[in-house]
Amino acid sequence: MSRYQKRGAVIRREGSVLLRISEAGEAIDDGATFIVRPIASAPIDMPPADAVINVADQLASLNPERLIVSEGVAHHVCEGREWREESRRIHISLTHQRLRVLVDHADFDQLEDIIRIAHALRAVRNERAAGRVRLAPSVTAALLPSLLEKIDIEQVNAPHDGRGLPVPKRDATAPHPNVFRPTYRQRPIAMPFNLRAKPFGTIEDAPLAIAIVNGSQLLCVDGSAIFLMPLRIDDIRAVGEPQRWYPHAAGSFGAELML
Repeated sequence: MSRYQKRGAVIRREGSVLLRISEAGEAIDDGATFIVRPIASAPIDMPPADAVINVADQLASLNPERLIVSEGVAHHVCEGREWREESRRIHISLTHQRLRVLVDHADFDQLEDIIRIAHALRAVRNERAAGRVRLAPSVTAALLPSLLEKIDIEQVNAPHDGRGLPVPKRDATAPHPNVFRPTYRQRPIAMPFNLRAKPFGTIEDAPLAIAIVNGSQLLCVDGSAIFLMPLRIDDIRAVGEPQRWYPHAAGSFGAELML
């Protein structure tokens, strides 16, 4: 029988509403049944709100469809193993007419990337046929979980997974020895952590895709030109060095990718 407990506190801004949330719960899994329930526990200190409010105020000026900015801390216990995590997250939905872009960041840095996407989305005027293009690191990170069978991708090591076990560096191929636990309310999921595409080839000059639009198109910038291009991953020419970690699936590192 496996028993997992979590205590957490998060400060979260949703739109114009600031929320302070504390919770404690446990999950008991005997293989046949999976039971979750709240538990009594000493509270964890709430993170300060200043950074969350500051970031949310800056991004609110973009008039997003949805905006969630949060900072949290959690204490975990599983099978005698204890560990602590701190996290920051930005989730924003940007829209223009019938176009929508979802952006997820795992820190409060480089807000100019989000602002650039918002301005480009409003300025796009035409479409181009599929052609050579560079993917920005944030776009590559979002696509990596779907590219496991197309290019060489590895799992980067980390201190712990959803059971508190070390995450080793290895190829991101099944079977996956580590499990991801997005919440104590569901069974942990076997999957690779911290995906990183192995660099190869040469990144050449080409239009830069800065976001995925409606799940099927790329928002591209080429000098002063801004246009949409079909999203097709059928000829990956090069992958650059990893630049930044993004919270897709159990985490993925963004790098420029050449199509």
